[in-house]
Amino acid sequence: MDSHKKTMQISLSIEQVQEEYLKRNHKTIGELSEFDKKFIQASFNIKNKYKSKYDERHHSVYLKESPKPTSIFEAKKQEKGVPSKKDDVQSEPTIDNKKEDVATCSSTLMNGKPCTSPAKTTLNGKPVCGRHKGK
Repeated sequence: MDSHKKTMQISLSIEQVQEEYLKRNHKTIGELSEFDKKFIQASFNIKNKYKSKYDERHHSVYLKESPKPTSIFEAKKQEKGVPSKKDDVQSEPTIDNKKEDVATCSSTLMNGKPCTSPAKTTLNGKPVCGRHKGK
């Protein structure tokens, strides 16, 4: 099982990490300060920790030849004679839930657009919503 395990492709030598750092910061080995050396060592340690955590993860191996796994519940339904959703050819007719023609409020909002709330009462013969019915 370990032969199928993926390994993280990370450079693990401190020399390679140092070369990456020098290339990224446009420095030579002679120009490295104590801070640079500590930073290189710290980044090397971090990469090692990431690699060890990555390798500890469980990886799944998928085989191309294996058939599509079936559900245990589907097999039980077929044994009992209960049709599965795939076998059900006829679908139930859908009912269109059309909104009834509800009168909308006849008031105008402060931005000049008409109010779109449904009317609850009438005021002077005009339909108005609860917000515009007044007190």
